[in-house]
Amino acid sequence: MASEIIVNTIKAPTTGANANKVIIPSGVTLDASAGTLTCPTGFVVNTARESTISDVSTAGSSFNTIWTFNYTPVLSNSKVFFTHCLNLRGFNGGGHDGRFRYRVSIAGVTALDVNDAGGYDYGGNGIWLRAIYSETLEYTNTSGSSFQWSLQVTAPNSSGVRFNEPSSASPVSTCLIQEIAQ
Repeated sequence: MASEIIVNTIKAPTTGANANKVIIPSGVTLDASAGTLTCPTGFVVNTARESTISDVSTAGSSFNTIWTFNYTPVLSNSKVFFTHCLNLRGFNGGGHDGRFRYRVSIAGVTALDVNDAGGYDYGGNGIWLRAIYSETLEYTNTSGSSFQWSLQVTAPNSSGVRFNEPSSASPVSTCLIQEIAQ
């Protein structure tokens, strides 16, 4: 049988081992589905991790979307931080320019645009360069609605770009998501 208690304020003791704490027993959660649960500013309210092992090869001077995922905030007003770690390789088998460009969009807005990723071989006999690209991006959530994170690449100067190319191991690209109360 469920019970309900209605109070205006829950106060914690001001002295002793648990001063200024309201203790919630292990295994018990607070459920705000019937109303609003307010978290103090700066507290992490949710973390998530997205990852992919999809092997994608692309070429050309147009941006191609190679990885997307959706995130739904748990609060209606928060900061969301995305720390990505991307396994990318630019290559040009017949020339010296293996540079490429990549960008990350959050909720349809470009949050990061990296020009001249990859490598350049002054010898001119062909180049490829695999690298891990990492960055933390911030998004201000004001509605709590689901939105999309996406990675796009273009290779206007090189033969192409490879995302998560398998070699001796299974590569993985990841994105750690942390939502912070505001």
